[in-house]
Amino acid sequence: MKIFGLVSSNAGLNNGWKDVQVKGYDNYYGLDTISTPIAYQKIWDDDEVVVGGLNDTIGTDWEDISTFDADNNYLTQTGVTTVFISSTAVGDCYNEYPGNVSGGARIVRLYYLDSNWNAKTADVYMSGINAVTAATDVNRLNKIEVVDVGASGEAAGDIYVASGGTKYLKIEQACNESYNGYYYVPDGKNLVITDAFCYPRDTNLTSLEFVYKIQEPRLVGSTTNYLEYYKWAGSYISSTATTMAPNMGSPILVKDRCRIRMRAKARTGTGSAIGYFKGYLVDEKS
Repeated sequence: MKIFGLVSSNAGLNNGWKDVQVKGYDNYYGLDTISTPIAYQKIWDDDEVVVGGLNDTIGTDWEDISTFDADNNYLTQTGVTTVFISSTAVGDCYNEYPGNVSGGARIVRLYYLDSNWNAKTADVYMSGINAVTAATDVNRLNKIEVVDVGASGEAAGDIYVASGGTKYLKIEQACNESYNGYYYVPDGKNLVITDAFCYPRDTNLTSLEFVYKIQEPRLVGSTTNYLEYYKWAGSYISSTATTMAPNMGSPILVKDRCRIRMRAKARTGTGSAIGYFKGYLVDEKS
């Protein structure tokens, strides 16, 4: 079974283009008819994947592009766990009460995979600093975002997803998404990555190196480890440009249950960096 591959875009095939060749393999992955190359055409709106990463203090050692400003904590258990969501501010609350006009986050949506690695969401009605049960069948986490907010238009405090005292996802105050910089592909799906970039957000970090890692799960006892099967990397020199794309001459196909993880380190200076990749989920074909 293939873990990943480079997808051939075959620009000469327009209407009736139904197959995407995976270079280096004999089999093909059939897709619904599309009218332009895969690198530039949405397949299904509901299956678009956009993953962002934000690290405000990238240093000279490799670390995740994550709002924890360090490596993320990752769930590794083989079964499921219960996760909770809470804020550092009372203003992130669904119900108004005296002294709180609930100007911050009111409802937060959790994106995760269950015990069968199926994609699920759970909407959580915030209760300020009080932890609220978000989901009881969590295998892997993908992200959280604010879907209903008060008058301020943004989270009032830092919002965390935690389990057993460990924090796994974080929405920074004044942001509305976790920007954790990784993604797990659901069971029975392939992710076609079409675009990616990483660049400094301030002039203190004038150059950096970055890497996008594709990792496959391997069970060791009761713990799942992730082994690297493919990566693509690059460097960014100037902090004055607005985008930086790794070599995406061909889209990259990632197998189900694999993880894509963004990491970076500073080359000159230290400061804030942002990473991003996007693509579309397609049904896995045998």
